[in-house]
Amino acid sequence: MYPMRKLLIKLGTKLNISNWVILLFLAVILPLNLFLIIVTNHYMTSLEREVMNGAESVMEIHLRDLNNEISIMENYLFSLDSSDTDFITASVDQNGSKGRLAYFNLHRKFREHLTFNRLSGLYFIRREGELELSASTYGVGLRNYWEGALSYAAEKSEGANVGRWHIVEVGDESFLTMDQTQGILYYGAMIPIDLFLSDVEGDLNLSHLSLLLESEPRQENRGESVVSVPFPYAGLYLNLVTDTRSITGNLPLYRRAEYFFAFVLLLVIPLLYFLFNRLLMRPMRDLGYYFSRVESSEDVTDLRITRQYYTKELNHVGAAFNSFMDQIQHLKIEAYERELEKQRIREENIMLQVHPHFLLNLFHMIYSMAEIKNVGGIQKVALYMSRYFRELFLDSDTHLLLAELELVRNYINVLELQYPDRFTVNFDVEPETEDVQVPILMVHGFLENIAKYAIRMDSYTEIDITARQYKDYVEIIVSDDGPGIPEEMLQEINAGKAVEKKDGRHIGLSNLRERLKLQYGERAYMRVYSEDNMGTSIVVRIPLEGEEHESAAGRR
Repeated sequence: MYPMRKLLIKLGTKLNISNWVILLFLAVILPLNLFLIIVTNHYMTSLEREVMNGAESVMEIHLRDLNNEISIMENYLFSLDSSDTDFITASVDQNGSKGRLAYFNLHRKFREHLTFNRLSGLYFIRREGELELSASTYGVGLRNYWEGALSYAAEKSEGANVGRWHIVEVGDESFLTMDQTQGILYYGAMIPIDLFLSDVEGDLNLSHLSLLLESEPRQENRGESVVSVPFPYAGLYLNLVTDTRSITGNLPLYRRAEYFFAFVLLLVIPLLYFLFNRLLMRPMRDLGYYFSRVESSEDVTDLRITRQYYTKELNHVGAAFNSFMDQIQHLKIEAYERELEKQRIREENIMLQVHPHFLLNLFHMIYSMAEIKNVGGIQKVALYMSRYFRELFLDSDTHLLLAELELVRNYINVLELQYPDRFTVNFDVEPETEDVQVPILMVHGFLENIAKYAIRMDSYTEIDITARQYKDYVEIIVSDDGPGIPEEMLQEINAGKAVEKKDGRHIGLSNLRERLKLQYGERAYMRVYSEDNMGTSIVVRIPLEGEEHESAAGRR
C-alpha cells in the first residue's frame, strides 16, 4: 500500500483536479452504466404502463357491459307498474285466482326477459305470504346464486335502499341489488358481483392479481401496480392490484440481462466514490477546516498544513497557506484592532458632543437659585442632573423610550425654570412604543436644540413629541413652531454634515445620525423638515427587528 501511495503522490505533482475527474468519470464505465439503467428502466416502465392501460381498458369494457345490463333490468322493473297488466293485477289481488295467475305469469315473463336479453342476473318477486324466485338459465354458474337470492328475498323488507342499486352480502356472496315495492308485491333484481369479478379476471392476462371493490382508489405500494376505475353504482371503485414482477417477468432475456448488467455496474459507484473522496473530497475538507479555523478568529499562530496531497493544485494551496499564514494573521489582527479603535474614538466623540454644551448653564442656574434661596428649583435641577448622569453612564448605548421620556420630562422641569410660561410640550406616545430601545439622549438632544434655537423670552413656543409603532419600525417625531432652519443649513443637516452656526455652537444632529448608523446600520432613518417661521420637525424611525435591536432589548 505504501508504494502505491508514493506513486499517487508523484502523480499528484503532475496531475491537476480536472485531470483526475476526467480519468475517473470519462475513462470508467459510469456513462455506459447510466445509459443502460435509463434505457432499461424506460423499457420496463413503458411495458408496465402498456400492460396496465390494457387492463384498464378491459375493466372499463366489463363495466360498460355491466352498466348496460343494469340499465336494461332497471328500465324493465320501472315499466312494470305502467305497462304490464299481470303486474298490476298481482299487486292488488291478494287472494283471488286472477291475482295468483298474474303472479305466476310474472315469473315466466321475468325468465323470458333474462333469456331474451342474455342477462347474467336474477329477478325476484314476493307477495305477502308467498315466495318464488325467477332467474335466468343463461350464464355458467348462475344457478349457484339462486339460494342466496331466495334467502335475501325471503328476509328483506322495505327499507332505505328501495328504488336504488346497492350492494348486499348474503352469506359468502355479494350482490348488486335494487328493490322495489308495489301494493302487496316486493320485487327486484340482483347481479352476482363475484361472477362479474371472475369474468373480468378471466379476460385479464395477468398473474398474481387482486380485483376488489373498495370505497376509495387503491394507492400503489412498493412492488405493486394499481389501476382504479370508478364503479358505476354504490360509490365504489374497482381496484386492480398486481405484482409488478409479474409484468416485468415477461421481459425478453436480453432485456433482463441488460438490467442485471446495469445493476452489477452500480457496484462500481462505491469504488469511484472512494477514489474521488481520497483524491479530492478529503483534502478539500481538510483545507476547509484550516480556513474555518482562521475565519473563527481562533489562535492560529502555529496552524500549518503538513499533509501531502495527490494533486499539484492542492499541494500549492497548502504551501501558500503555510507561507502566508503569519502575514494573514497579522493583517487580520491589525485590521480588527484598527476598526475597534476607530469605533471607540467615534463613539467617545459622539457622546462628548451630545451633552457638554449645556452643563455650564445648569451649574449657573443652581448658583443663581441658591442666591435667591429657590430650594424647589435647585431640587428640580439636582433631580434632573442625577437622572441625566445615571442614563449617560449606563453600560449600554440604548435604553427604553420610557426612560428617555422620563429624562425629557425632568429636563422640561428645568427649562420651565429658565423659560417660565414661554413654551409647552405635548406628548402623544403610544403605550407599546415605550418598551422600544432608543439611543440614549436622542429625544433629549432634540429638545436641547429646540431650547437653544426655538424658545425665546419674547414669544411662545409649542413643542410636540409623538411616538407611533408600525409593522417594522417605531416612528418618533419631535416638532416645534419656532423660527425654523435656513434652507441651505437644512440640506447640509439632511446630508449628514456637521453644521456649525456663526456663533460657533455645534448642532448635534449629525452626531445622532452617526449613532443611529452605528447602532442600526442602514435600517434606521432620520430626516429634518423645516420652513422659515413655520417650525421644525425631526423624524426618526427605529427598526423593530434585527440582531442589534434584539441585543439592545435584552440589556435592560
